[in-house]
Amino acid sequence: MRDSKVKNNYFTYPDRRPPKVRDSGEIEKVLSRFSGFPYEVVANICGAKIMLKTNSLHVYEYWKLNWFPASENDDVDGIIYDLVGVEGYDPVILYNFRNRRSLILNCEYYGAAKSAGALGLATYILEAGVVTLYMVHV
Repeated sequence: MRDSKVKNNYFTYPDRRPPKVRDSGEIEKVLSRFSGFPYEVVANICGAKIMLKTNSLHVYEYWKLNWFPASENDDVDGIIYDLVGVEGYDPVILYNFRNRRSLILNCEYYGAAKSAGALGLATYILEAGVVTLYMVHV
């Protein structure tokens, strides 16, 4: 993590969320080209455990700043892959909610991982009842 007294002026490309496209097999095709991810972390988003796997230090650091960590012992409910430097692709977000995963290609703009990635996937998981929440009134 960088010094908290220094302003983070990391410039991302693109500087906004790329278009979202429903996956038609492209996620598997791209992931088959990668053997490992240098940064992995799991967040607990309202009870849904969402894992981020990325090769972007910038996205990884912001993810850790924005979400509560999930227990490492639990299974994850969904996975977001964020890969930069993938040749042959314009920035895009591919999603497959049935398989509970999203792939963000060639985009280090954190808003893509946060909004279209984590919040979209967590919303689907919670609405589909994959995670059981128990409401407690005090």
